[in-house]
Order: sequence, then C-alpha cells, then structure tokens
Amino acid sequence: MIDDKQFIIGKDKYELSGWKQLQMANGIIFSYQEKLRVWHNESSSILLLGHAWQADPDREAPVLEIEKLAAKETITQTDVYEIEKTWCGRYLLIINDWIYLDAVGCLGVFYSSDHISSSLHVLCNSEGREIVYPKIVRGQDPDFVPGMRTCYNGVRRLLPSQIYNIVTHEIRTRPLFPNGIMAAASDEERVDKLEVCFVHSLRNMGTCFRGQQLWLGLTGGRDSRLTMSMMEKTGLDYSTYTCNYKWIDPADVIIPKILSKKLKRENVFLQPIDNDSCQKRHNDYLVHTAGMSVDIDWRYYALDQYKPLYADGKDIVLLRSGIWEIAKEFYYPMNGYKEEPDFERIFPAIKNNHLLRESLYEWYDYCANDITNKDISILNKVYWDLRTGCWISSIEQSYDMMEHITSIQPCNSRLFLSILMGFDQPVRLSKKHMELITNRVCPAIGKIPYDTEYKVRVKLKTRIHRLLRKYKRMLTNG
Repeated sequence: MIDDKQFIIGKDKYELSGWKQLQMANGIIFSYQEKLRVWHNESSSILLLGHAWQADPDREAPVLEIEKLAAKETITQTDVYEIEKTWCGRYLLIINDWIYLDAVGCLGVFYSSDHISSSLHVLCNSEGREIVYPKIVRGQDPDFVPGMRTCYNGVRRLLPSQIYNIVTHEIRTRPLFPNGIMAAASDEERVDKLEVCFVHSLRNMGTCFRGQQLWLGLTGGRDSRLTMSMMEKTGLDYSTYTCNYKWIDPADVIIPKILSKKLKRENVFLQPIDNDSCQKRHNDYLVHTAGMSVDIDWRYYALDQYKPLYADGKDIVLLRSGIWEIAKEFYYPMNGYKEEPDFERIFPAIKNNHLLRESLYEWYDYCANDITNKDISILNKVYWDLRTGCWISSIEQSYDMMEHITSIQPCNSRLFLSILMGFDQPVRLSKKHMELITNRVCPAIGKIPYDTEYKVRVKLKTRIHRLLRKYKRMLTNG
C-alpha cells in the first residue's frame, strides 16, 4: 500500500493509521509506518532502519557492533565508517544526529529545513505541498532526477557520498570506501575473497529472512548469473523468475530456463495479469514514488506480475542484481571512452529539461571539491552517486508498497564493491571479471552462452539456414 515502510523525522508526530512514533535523544520525533523494521538503543540516540547483516566472516552482526560502539564515551564518524564498511542490505543508520545511508542509498532520504523522510510523498504531505511529478520518461536518459534536487524548492535528496545532520542540517562528504579499493596479489585472490564474503553475506541474509521464500530475478546477462553462482554456494533454497514484457529479448526468455534446469531450480516466467485493478495500481505506484521512478518495475506492479510468487499469501524476498554495474565503468563507453564526462552525450534529455540539467551540474560542482573519494573515477561516481543513489533508490522504494514482497540487492556492500573495483579497467569494461568469478564459483553454468553470445549464435545460425536455402534453390533451378 501507499507509504508502507516509510518514515519521517520532524518536530511533530506524523499521526496516521498504522504509524508509530519515537522521541529521539535530541527531542525530535521519529515517525514510521509499522511495517518498517526499526532498532534503537535505550536512549534512542542510535537507530538502525531496514535490514542490515554482516558480510565479513570475521566480524559480528551489525546490532552487536553498534552496541559496542554505543559503549564508547565518544563516537566519531570514523568509528561509524569502520563498523559499517562490511555491512550488506538495505538500511539507514542514525548515530548522534547524523544520517548514514547504506552503500548505494537503497533506503534513500529526502530532506527539507523541517523534515527528513524516505518518501517524497510523505514529506510533501506533511508540509502541505502540492505534489508535482518530474518530467522524466523511461528510456530517455536520464529517466531519473540526477542529483540533490527535486521538483520542490527547499527539498533535496541525500546521496550515497553524503551524510546529513538532523539538527544542524549540515552536509558532509563521506568516504565511499573507508579503506580504499582492496588490494590483492592476483585476480584469483580477489575472486576467493569475494566468494568467501559474498556467500557468508547471503547466508546471513537467509537468516534475516528465515521462513520467506527467496526468488532470484534471472535474465540472460552476467549480473544475475553471478548472483546465481553465489547462491548455489550457500546451500539456501531458492527459485528463479523472469518477468515478461513487450520488448523482452529472446535470450532473456530462453537462457534463464537453461540455467535453472542445469542447477535444478524452479524457474517461473511471469506474464502480465490484466485485470480491473491495473489502473489503480498504476496510479498508486505514481503516488507512492512521487513520480521519481518510471522504470519497467512500474509496469510489473501495475500488471500484478509478481502475484504467482506469493499466491499462498506468504512473504517473499526478491533478489535483484542492479548494483554489479558500479564496477563496470558503465558510462565510460557512452562517454566516448573519455575520462571527463560529456553530460549531454551521456544524458541527452538534459538539453530540454531545466531541472535535470541544473541538478546534474550542481552535483558535478560538488564533486569537484570531493577529495575524499579521489580514488574513484568521476564516471564511476556518476553511476554510484546518481544512477544507483537516485534511480535504483527510487525503484527500491517502490517495492516497499508491494504486499508480501521485500526487494534486496545482494551486492549492496562497500566490501564487495571495493573488491570488484580492484580488477583492471579493461577487464571490468568487458565484464570479463564477472565471467571469471562465475566460472570459478559455479563452473556448471559458466560455459552456458550469455545473452550477447546467444544473439551472435542465433544470427549466425539464421544466416547459415538462409545460405542453405539459397544453395538448395540454386541446385533445384540447375
């Protein structure tokens, strides 16, 4: 339902049916919808929202680390960065008035001078603002609002590279990698480290959602297959699904079936369900996200495509693979393989959209002063801070409204990203590092063609058949 699992922080209570309130140590009121998972210490000076678990086998669970941190006489921001750098999940941490997002801001934040909220819709309702939807269109880059701005004066978005003070409203830059990109003697060592930590993380995730069925979103590409290879190492029970849509590539229909059959996993091909509630769900999605998400997930929800996965009424977890791309140098080819960004080339839609253009260039000016994250290229920052911190963040928020569903991005950890960024740039550009990891972790599916290879083989096969038919006609005609 609209506004499920959301929160808002302000001087007054946000009193609606299904909402709870908590007075924080600073006297400010934290209001939250009852389906949002909230942990806090006795004084409510520390809050952990959402789901967080540990990815490092040598470290304790997040709550245990927080409790030890709370025992210190003084807690520094460095202390917080140190404990959080190995967490995974979708969460938000508040410690001594400072807000810290998860690695890519999957549980996002909007703020004004009076309120902080995970929902632009809730914030605007609380302040009596008329809802204004941004002019963004799916498939027209950017099909999200890139940066700190929104459609509303004085309302902004917090980005993954930032932390925010609830009381003073101060913004500070935070290190995306507190210890930099992880060094390794070889790619094999890097793969081994990633496998150990990723599998440990997935098992902890399984504990976090014990009793809920795990569904892995599967396509013909490298990202979801890599997640699948890691899932196979965990011993967890899971199934796979693929959502059908009008322009789906045949490879995304066929390859998931082949992969799932190979590993003896159930694969469900989810068709649209066209019924009388379609328009209502379409409108509810728009309201819940305040128009900040226009991706294909909107259609999946409106057409009720996930319903067969929870037909028995039990809660499920969707495992999605949208964060691996951070380490791929996603925008480098689109930028003409140049180091400095040509934003009109990457995001042509900014030419005719004042909001998108100004927000983007404001962020670029902000980045010019970011010496904290100088080991990350500007184009990777574009993907991390903007595409994941804005685009993916709003998509993930949309899943909060979906009954019986929790969406999780298993790669959402600074630990994993610091390992992946250690591969050489040419290897990451071609996604060869992903193939290497998959082949090492789960050889059984490593040799099955990927979508790009499948297309080449299909084209070649079609060409051969055409040549054979032409040759037969030549023989027939003498």
